[in-house]
Amino acid sequence: MRFSLLALALTASGLVAQERQKPEADLILYGGVVYRGGETPAQAVAVRGNLILAVGGTESMLELRGPKTRVIPLRGRLVVPGFNDNHVHFASAARFLEFNIMTTTTQAEFVERVKDVVSRVPKGEWITGGFWGAYENWTQGSATATKRKSFTPNMSLVEEITKNHPMLIQRFDRGEWAANRIALKSIGHRIDLDTAVRAVLRCSNRCRLPEPIRAADRLAGTVPVS
Repeated sequence: MRFSLLALALTASGLVAQERQKPEADLILYGGVVYRGGETPAQAVAVRGNLILAVGGTESMLELRGPKTRVIPLRGRLVVPGFNDNHVHFASAARFLEFNIMTTTTQAEFVERVKDVVSRVPKGEWITGGFWGAYENWTQGSATATKRKSFTPNMSLVEEITKNHPMLIQRFDRGEWAANRIALKSIGHRIDLDTAVRAVLRCSNRCRLPEPIRAADRLAGTVPVS
């Protein structure tokens, strides 16, 4: 009898120890659809620190709740892993070292950026790059990113500043191009220059740039001559 009681006491103390050793989650999401790749979706997920502690049914995940655990009911909503796609296109990455106005949002800032690059390059050097519009495009449809106003550079504001530098810049997706007078003159293109410096030349097909953009782009050395 004494042996049985001792065995029962040891078993009970072991269960208590196991219960105490259960890790507590910092965050539990339950009552939803937790995506698990090719496996059957789970109902809940428990997180501790920066790691997923466990994935499974609602009841089993709530067992990992502690006094400081944040518990969020999903009410049928979907949970997916965070996707972090870190990679670089080396052939294109170097081009971002050119004149870059990806973060520019105002004409005043654009003018200052042009003044800066003109002060650093030799007379007659082409100014290429640009890549405006990227962040505005990337934040569309985002629930958390700060919305950005659409920006297109006004070349007439920098015409005097760039009179000694042919300037040909592009939108990030090569759908729009802007050139100053000296750039257009350098390829002998006949165009109303007063109109040209206020306008942005648009390309409906990324792969077929309109003239005079193809000629100016070749002359600036930004694409291979075919």
